[in-house]
Amino acid sequence: MEEKERNFYDKIKDAVSAYLLHDPNAQAVTAFERERKKKTVDDKTLEMFRESAEAGHPFSCFNLGRCYETGNGVEQDLEKAYEWYRKAAVGGDANAWLALAKMFDKGLYVNRDPKEAAMWLSRAADKGHPIAKIGMGQKYSRGDGVDRDPAKALEYFKEAQKLEPGIGSYILGEAIGDGIGCEKNYEEAFRLFQIAHDNKFPLGTYNLGMMYEMGLGVEKDEKKGFEYLTQAADEGISEAMYRLAFHYREGTSEAAKDPKISFEYFKKAADKGFPPAMVETGICYENGYGVERNREAAFRCYQKAAATGLHTAIVCLAVCYRAGIGCEVNEQKAIELIERAARLGNSRAYHLLAQYLLEENPYDERAINLEMIAAESGFIRSALFLGGFFVQNSDAGPDKEKAAHYFRIAAQEGDNEAKFELAEILNTEENKDKKDLQKEIWDTYQECADRGHPLAAYKMAQALREPEKYFPEEEDIPERFTDEPEDRETQAIRYMSVAASGGIPAACQEVADRSFWGDGLRVNLQSACGLYHYIADELSNQRFLARYAFCRVLISMEFVYGKVGEYDPAIEGVIENERFRIVKEDANWKEGMDLLEKLAKEKVPDAMIFLPLARTLSTGGRVVFSSAADREMQDFIDDLPETREKYYVQGLLQAIRKPEEIADTIRILRYARSELSACNVDQILGNLYYSLTRAPAKKRRDTKILQDFSEGWASPLKTDSLEKMRDMARNIRSGSVWSDGSYWNEKKRPTRMELLNTASALYMEAYETGQSRDLRSYARCGEEISDLKMIYVIPGIVAIAALA
Repeated sequence: MEEKERNFYDKIKDAVSAYLLHDPNAQAVTAFERERKKKTVDDKTLEMFRESAEAGHPFSCFNLGRCYETGNGVEQDLEKAYEWYRKAAVGGDANAWLALAKMFDKGLYVNRDPKEAAMWLSRAADKGHPIAKIGMGQKYSRGDGVDRDPAKALEYFKEAQKLEPGIGSYILGEAIGDGIGCEKNYEEAFRLFQIAHDNKFPLGTYNLGMMYEMGLGVEKDEKKGFEYLTQAADEGISEAMYRLAFHYREGTSEAAKDPKISFEYFKKAADKGFPPAMVETGICYENGYGVERNREAAFRCYQKAAATGLHTAIVCLAVCYRAGIGCEVNEQKAIELIERAARLGNSRAYHLLAQYLLEENPYDERAINLEMIAAESGFIRSALFLGGFFVQNSDAGPDKEKAAHYFRIAAQEGDNEAKFELAEILNTEENKDKKDLQKEIWDTYQECADRGHPLAAYKMAQALREPEKYFPEEEDIPERFTDEPEDRETQAIRYMSVAASGGIPAACQEVADRSFWGDGLRVNLQSACGLYHYIADELSNQRFLARYAFCRVLISMEFVYGKVGEYDPAIEGVIENERFRIVKEDANWKEGMDLLEKLAKEKVPDAMIFLPLARTLSTGGRVVFSSAADREMQDFIDDLPETREKYYVQGLLQAIRKPEEIADTIRILRYARSELSACNVDQILGNLYYSLTRAPAKKRRDTKILQDFSEGWASPLKTDSLEKMRDMARNIRSGSVWSDGSYWNEKKRPTRMELLNTASALYMEAYETGQSRDLRSYARCGEEISDLKMIYVIPGIVAIAALA
C-alpha cells in the first residue's frame, strides 16, 4: 500500500478512536488536524483538546493553553493559558517549555524573569527544538538571563541552522553579518540569506534585497535589491513594505517618486503591527502626504505605536497633545510623555524638554545640560541651538570655541546651516594666514552654496567677483577664484540666483534686474516682478516698487508688447482690440498703472522713466505728452546719463510712435543691447528687421547701418561703428545726426534675404532666452526664406536643363 494511502487510513483510524473511543492520543492528533484544515478552533476541536488534556495528554495541554493565550475558540485567559502550559511542561512537551519561556520573557501573566525564561528555553533547546536554540542564542548574545557569551550564541545559531535551514540560515546570517561570536563576514551572511530565501523564508528574501541594495557581500545591484524587497513585501514582510515606502517617497532609480504608493506601503506595514511604519503613516496623515490630511487618524497612529513603547512615537504623541493635533490640548500629558521618552533615551525628547525649561528661564542649567546630551548623541536641532547659544546668548558671554564644537557636531551630521556657521566662526582675521584652514573654510562655503545656502552663495558670488578683496596675497587665492573673468561671472550669477531664492535683498535686486533685462539670465518678467515687489517691501524702496508696477503692466500687455515694431497691417486691428480689452478689464494692468502714476507724481525716478512707455503701450502711438508733468518726465529721460533704461524706453517709444523710422529705432536698441546689456529687446529687434522686409522700398533707404549683420546678427560691431552709434543715441531728441547717412555710405544695402535671416536669428534668440513663448514669428521668417530660395533655385535649374 502507498504511503499516502496508509496516512489516509491512519487518519481514519485516529478519527474513529477519537470520536468513538475518546482515546487521548487520537483526540490530540485529530483535533490538531481539524484546526489545521479549518484554520480556527471550533467547538468540536476545543472539546477534543479539553478531553485529551484533562486525560493528561501533554500535546493537548499545550494546545489548550495556546487557545487560552490567543483567544482562539475561547475567551482569552492568560492565567488558564499558564496553567495548561505548566501541565504540558510537566508532561515533557517542548512546545510548552518554549511557551513558558515566552511568558517569563515578556511578563505575560507572570512577572518578567529572564533567568526562568532561559531555564525553559534551555530545556527545549536540549531536546533539539530549533526555535528554542535560536532563543538561547539570542539570550547569550545579549546577556539576558545568562552571562553574555557571543561564541556560545553563535554555536546555538549554527545548530538551529542545521535543524531548520529556512529561519536558521536567516538568524545565522544576521549573526555573522553583525559579527556576533566571529568577525563580520558579509559574503557568508549573503550566502546564508540566499539559503533562507531558497527555503521560502521571506525574511531571508528581505535581507537578500537589502544586501544587494547596499552592496554588502555582493556587487551592488539596486534593480535586484528592489525586486527582492518587492517579493518580500508581497510575502507579508512589514520591514520590506517599510523600505519600499521610502523608495517611493524619495524617488529612486527603481521607483519614481509617488506619495500615494509610499503611503500605501507605510499603511500596509503599519496594519501588520510594525511600529516605525505606524509613525510614518501618522506623519503622512498629519501632513497630507499621499493621502488626504487627517490629523485625528495621525493621532491614532501615534497612539498605537506609542503603546508598543517606541520612543519616537511617544514624542510624536506628546507633540500632538501640546499642539492639539487630532486631540484636545493637554499640556500636562505632553510633558509626561516627553519625560517618558527622555527616560528611554530619545534625543528629541531631551531637546523638547529643554525647550520647555528655557521658556521659563533662557539660561536654565538643566535645560542646557539636556541639550548637550542630545547634541552629543548627534541630534542636529540641539547642536544648532547650542551653537547659536554660545555664539551670543550664553549668560557668561560669547564662547566661540564651544559654539564651533556644537556646530561641528551638526555639520558632521550633514546639516548645511551648521557647516556655514562653522565656517563663519573660523573665518576670522587671526585665521587669515592659515592656508589649510582657509582652504577648508572656502571649501565649506562652496559646499553650502552648492547645497542652496543663500548667505554662502552670496559670499561665493562676491569672492568670485573680487577675489583680491578676500585673499590679499595673490598666491593664496584658491584655484576656483582664478578662472577667466567671464567664467567667474557666470558662476557668480548662478550663486546670486541661489542667494536671491533665500531672500538676500542685494541678490534679489541683481537677479530681478538680470531677469528683466536678460543680462546673464533668461528674461523672466514674472520672476522680476515678484523679486522687485519683495525688495520694495523689505527695503521700503519706492524705486523697486515702480519697477514692480511696470512689470505688472508688461505682463498684462504681453501680447501687445511682443508685437512692438512689427509692420503688419493685418494684425493692427487685433492689437488694438487686445489693448482696449486690457485697459478696460485687466486688474493687474490697472494696479500697475495706478501705482506708476502715483509714484511719478511723487517724483520717483524709475516711475518717471517707465510711465511714458507704459502709457504708450496702453494707448498706442496716438498718446500725446502735452502736460507740464509729461514734459517734465520726457526731459528727465533725455537728461539721463547713458543707461539702458534711457535707451530701452526711447527705443520702444520710437518704435511705437514713429513706425516709419525703423532704422533709427534699430540704432537705439542695438546700442542699448550691445553696449548696455539690455538683452530683452531681441523680439522687438526681430520685429523691426522683419518690418523692413515688408515696408515700401522708400522706407528702407537708410538701412546701410544694418550691414553689421551681414555675417549674422550677433557678430560684434566695430569700435568706430559703436562710437558713432553712441553719438547718434545721445542726440536722438535733437535730430542732428539721424538724417546724415554718410557714416554708412561705404556699405551696400542689405538684401531682403539678409534681413529675413537677421530677423529669424533674433526671433530664435528671443525664444531661447525667454522673451517669447512661441515660434510663430520664427516660422514665418523661415517660410519666406524658403520661398525666396526657390525664386533663385528654380530659374537656375531651368537654365542648366536648357544647356544640357
